[in-house]
Amino acid sequence: MPQIDTQKKIYEKADRDVTLVRVPADIEAIGYDAFTGTEVQHAILPDGLRTIGSSAFYDCDKLKVCVIPKTVDLIGDNAFYGCKKLELIDVDNSSPYNQVIPKTVKSIGQSAFAKCLTFTSVDFEASCSSVPSGCFYDCKRIDEFNLTGSTVEYIGANAFYDCSVMETIHLPKTLKTIGINAFFNCKNLDHIDLPNTATMLYPGAFMNCFNMTYFKIDDANKSELKIIGANAFCNCEKIKAIVIPAKVEIIGEDAFNCCKSLEHVVFKDNTQIKLLDRVDKIFTECPSLRILEFPDFMLVKDSLLKRWIKVDN
Repeated sequence: MPQIDTQKKIYEKADRDVTLVRVPADIEAIGYDAFTGTEVQHAILPDGLRTIGSSAFYDCDKLKVCVIPKTVDLIGDNAFYGCKKLELIDVDNSSPYNQVIPKTVKSIGQSAFAKCLTFTSVDFEASCSSVPSGCFYDCKRIDEFNLTGSTVEYIGANAFYDCSVMETIHLPKTLKTIGINAFFNCKNLDHIDLPNTATMLYPGAFMNCFNMTYFKIDDANKSELKIIGANAFCNCEKIKAIVIPAKVEIIGEDAFNCCKSLEHVVFKDNTQIKLLDRVDKIFTECPSLRILEFPDFMLVKDSLLKRWIKVDN
């Protein structure tokens, strides 16, 4: 028999050999580790459920379907970590995406959906402020991810680490920060359209996005971007041109290291950067770079500058 705290309305622990679970209608929370180590394949959660606790379905590698009701507002750390066969987490025929994180969800924990290997396209509608660290770590089959229906401001460290077949990410207009290695090794990510609201790209944010063809900002003059961290675009081998937004103050070392197709870099004529020291440390191993545009007041120091053409804005 499952362990249920009827007073606190918590489903505490499932039977180990259970395969189909219908959680009782009056339950409001799935407890810590509730289904870990079980044989569960199909979980039906009731309307009225508020919380899916930390590690609730941790490493349930046979779980195929888990219906998340619209009443859930919290999904804990590692809640679905390692659910390798999980294909559906919300039944909503109105969405073109295969997996939907409902708007009612206000808080999601770290690594909540890490290693969910059958996720293919995800609509993240949650009303929480972040995609937390490691949330979709190593979800190797996600090819499209939509954040435009969310209010996300922060994409955490390693959030999409090694989502190696992802081609498209739709970022929200509320986004402010992309964390360390957030999209590390997203080898097939085709492009990034960064909203003007973004202020900071942490180190390694798009490192090893080998097939990224362009990085675009809504309006480089209106963009709030201030910091491009070290190795942020390292090994983005197919990017050909970059426009550095006007408000950028800091570009980290090796930010564009090994961008082998990069030909043209533009600093806006109202750039906040007055001194660009050691260009060769920012654009390291960029053999195709030939044109560097910057305004007259900007001082550029580089031992290799003679190989580039300076074009005034």
